[in-house]
Amino acid sequence: MKSSLEKYIKDKLPRSITLRKNNNLYVKKSKVISPKEPPIVLTKVIQVAIKSSQTEAEQKTEFEKSLAEALTEKRQMELQLNDKNFIHKLLQNTTEPTLASVFKNIKLKNKLQEDYYKDLIYFFGDNKKLNSFTIYQIEEFKKFLVNHIKNRDNNSRGTCSNSSINQRLGCLRIILREALKNKLIEDKDLPNSDSRVKDMGVEDLPRKHSQQKFALTKSEQKILLNNTTDKFWNDLFSFAFDTGLRHEGELNKIRPSDVDFGRRTIQFYRPKTDQMSVDIPLTKSAYEILNRRKQNNNLFFPVSVSSIRNFWYKYINLCNFHKKFTPYSTRHTFITRLAEEDTNPKIAMELAGHKCIETTLKFYTHTSGKKLKEAISKLEN
Repeated sequence: MKSSLEKYIKDKLPRSITLRKNNNLYVKKSKVISPKEPPIVLTKVIQVAIKSSQTEAEQKTEFEKSLAEALTEKRQMELQLNDKNFIHKLLQNTTEPTLASVFKNIKLKNKLQEDYYKDLIYFFGDNKKLNSFTIYQIEEFKKFLVNHIKNRDNNSRGTCSNSSINQRLGCLRIILREALKNKLIEDKDLPNSDSRVKDMGVEDLPRKHSQQKFALTKSEQKILLNNTTDKFWNDLFSFAFDTGLRHEGELNKIRPSDVDFGRRTIQFYRPKTDQMSVDIPLTKSAYEILNRRKQNNNLFFPVSVSSIRNFWYKYINLCNFHKKFTPYSTRHTFITRLAEEDTNPKIAMELAGHKCIETTLKFYTHTSGKKLKEAISKLEN
């Protein structure tokens, strides 16, 4: 957003309406009923459909539309807070379950769920009653998330996948199911109480078909490592090929304390499955890399996922390899090698850190033509 437009917007905003980082208007009104009680707070998020492709005049028009909606909400809140019947009813319903009251009692499976919850309360407010969700509100939340995720400071590519939205919807479903389990709400209180409707009316967006992933041949792997002349990146890629560690949360988080140098094994936390890995034996090359790189208890590979991606493609281009090889190819190559060597699928599953055997078995359908010929030749003997 241009500074001139930002100044224009801020000059137009009255008290109780603020502009958030992601270009949304946040309406907040509160009233103290008793000095001994916390104030009653009403909030609402209004989306501002400003796009970079628009002219400044068009952006101002979009803002004016959203401001008019925000002012209407503000006036409605003021009327409600001055309505004795509304306040009385609100105070009577303080025992009804809200997003905040139920979420605080849920044991999180992973730390990301807390971030998803923050997006829920950012849009709905933490006092949103669980029996008040509607299908329309859920759809509006989905639309809000598209811009909210795209405009985050750490979203360098400015994209938003259906999967990212579905993760937030999944967090809401967890809260609703927890409330149902504890009889805090009934089926009739759900966004859609029809038992034939999937996921209580909080339906995911369609998942895109995942792109086919490719493994490097042994000769391609050798060429890549020979051309990776920087020692740090050569160590990182070599270790990734030999262990199959996921780059985010595994490869860039391991420390000397995760390694048993006497037994030459490594055990570490896998955030994707929220569990510890098995003791994974290290190849001679992987062991030598860690033994050489260990410094106190510092990370072996203190680097961001975006840096791994950038340097991966630098060396892939240097080798004139096709861009079908992504950073994930190190992991895909590791598991493919296990399959090609006829490793027991259960063992391959443990080494890869897959949660279900079906994921691992997919690699056993991608074995090389040579292996397929060998299988047929055995039938002829």
